[in-house]
Amino acid sequence: MKYELEEAVLEIERRVVVRRMRRIQRRTRRLSAACLTLFALLPYVLYQCVQPGARISGMTRFGAYMLPAEAGGYVLVGLISFVAAVVITITCIRCREKHPPEE
Repeated sequence: MKYELEEAVLEIERRVVVRRMRRIQRRTRRLSAACLTLFALLPYVLYQCVQPGARISGMTRFGAYMLPAEAGGYVLVGLISFVAAVVITITCIRCREKHPPEE
């Protein structure tokens, strides 16, 4: 036999740890790539949704009155960004709860 039983068990445990770390690294890379992609696409979406030259007008106490009719794109992009950040945060929290870091 090539290995003793104890050596084989230690080797299996070592391989399990290595595979788990690689899986965590892959997940981290994928989430980072998704965040960078969203970050890179945000100016493009903002430019496409908002008309060039749109400005904030009016001086009132209420923020909704300060937005012109053309500012809907800004609100849409902000809402999409917020929802994407919430989804990514919840995904990270659930992954962390499902696979707690080993010490």
